[in-house]
Formats: sequence, structure tokens, C-alpha cells
Amino acid sequence: MTTYETRSKWTHKLVITLATVAIGTGVLEVVADAMKHPDPEAMAVRRQVLAAQGLSLLGKGELEEAGKRLEQALATDADSAFVRVAHARLLLTNGQMEAGRKQLDEVVDSEPGYAPAWSLLGDLAQQQQHPDLAEKAYSRAL
Repeated sequence: MTTYETRSKWTHKLVITLATVAIGTGVLEVVADAMKHPDPEAMAVRRQVLAAQGLSLLGKGELEEAGKRLEQALATDADSAFVRVAHARLLLTNGQMEAGRKQLDEVVDSEPGYAPAWSLLGDLAQQQQHPDLAEKAYSRAL
């Protein structure tokens, strides 16, 4: 069995397990409803789903579609740390290092304990050959 076949087999099992749990707990219905309704609680779910979709698309290399989803998430709530870090990841992937760093700096200024932002800042510092800055950022992520 090839690595791809093994990975596909496990991915398939994971998707089935997650789908079973989501259906059994009613999560799918909650998400579907939240994507339709404008109330604040539903909007919070909507922005998280849109940002997660954007990150998933980014991971697949579908940058244009990822950007659309992340822009929709930002339009729903531009203050969400999760959404802003996801958008920063897109900016960095697109080579917009300064814009990505600026967005991450704004997140850690407003939410100093938000570990994903610090972790991504560490990744960026590491990539740019700044090991001392990377270590500081990773330490803050912990």
C-alpha cells in the first residue's frame, strides 16, 4: 500500500467519524442554521466557519477562493482574532509579509494571550532568519 493510499484510508475513516459525530450531535444543523440567520450568535458561528473554510482552501493551495472566504469572515467580524490570524496566514502565503506581520502585530496588541498569532509570528521570524525573535514569539505562544 502506498503512502497516499494509507493517508487516504485514514482520512476517509476520520471524515466518516467526524460526520457521524456531527450528525449525531446536531452540529450540522446548527452550522447550517447559523449560516442563514443574522443574529449575533449565528454570526459568530458563520465567521468561524468561513475562516475555517478559508484556511482549508489555503491548505489546498486554492488561494483565490480562500481569500474570498476570509474576506467574508472579516466582513462579518473584523475584530475576531481567529479570523485576523487566518487572514494574516493568507497574506503571508501570498508573499505580503509586511501586511501579514502588521495584522499579526495588531492581534497580539489587542489580545496578547492569543497563542496562534504568536506562533505564526514565530514561524515568520524563523523564515526570515531571525532566530531570537522566533524564540521570543514561540515562548509567548506557550
